Amino acid sequence: GRLGALLQLQLSITNRTDALHTFRLSFSENEAFLFSGFKLQQFQLPPGFGHTAKFNLVPILSGPAQLPPLRLLCTSTNAELLDPKARRLVFVAPGGVQRNA
Repeated sequence: GRLGALLQLQLSITNRTDALHTFRLSFSENEAFLFSGFKLQQFQLPPGFGHTAKFNLVPILSGPAQLPPLRLLCTSTNAELLDPKARRLVFVAPGGVQRNA
């Protein structure tokens, strides 16, 4: 990403079981990004179906930055589907330099 420029993330989820499942996807803020969009999504997936969630972030710090925490819970089974301790890092380049002509 680039400092101050929109960074769009997406997460694709597919139900590979034989049962209908309900999922809760939540995104928390952190100090490295501004967040735009829904912070909490709840949806159901029939067997074999998928869902793609998109999140809009704007980096406000340059250098290595940890993405805001993302949590995916299957409420049907109470299973946490993403490791909450995993660090998801991106490198944010400084904003473009403006030159006077």
